Amino acid sequence: MRDLANLVITMVVIAALSALALAQINEMTKGPIAENKKRELVAALKDVLPPFDNDPSAEIKEVVTGKDKKGKDVKTVFYLAKQGDQLTGTAFRSLNREGYAGDIWVLVGVDATGTISGIKIVDHKETPGLGDKYTKQSWYDLFKGKNLDNARIAVKKDGGDIDYVTGATITARAAATAVKDGLESFRKEFGNVQTDR
Repeated sequence: MRDLANLVITMVVIAALSALALAQINEMTKGPIAENKKRELVAALKDVLPPFDNDPSAEIKEVVTGKDKKGKDVKTVFYLAKQGDQLTGTAFRSLNREGYAGDIWVLVGVDATGTISGIKIVDHKETPGLGDKYTKQSWYDLFKGKNLDNARIAVKKDGGDIDYVTGATITARAAATAVKDGLESFRKEFGNVQTDR
């Protein structure tokens, strides 16, 4: 019985020390992880937005753009890009849950007129070598200069203006739909042409 008690005490001590060590490691890495995420966001914003001299990741506008399945508010964060006091563009993340392998998140940048200045798929689970072809700059460039008035933001198979890779239509369709839905949310919030807000 004494051996069992010693074993239990030893295991409790080891578990407590392990939990303490994990808590310390978590605390030490929290700052660097947050800093890396911010760097990645700023780099992605530079890829999709017109030129800016502010920090769009710090100048944001959160807007309720819908409800989730449980009825809770879904918020979209708009990142405001400026040169001086002039708003040059806005970026926002848009989600489509109908990718071949699940959710596809697209970062969309628009200029001051609501025209796409760039897009970038920032998270997906698509098949390497096929679905991830949509993470290439050449495909992103197909969206540049388009808006809800001058283009049909959908794949050509669905009557739109966006090319796709045969065999990976679902991925292209999901990404294009995410861009279109994001542009509609943007227009609902900002109107046809942005003003300095």
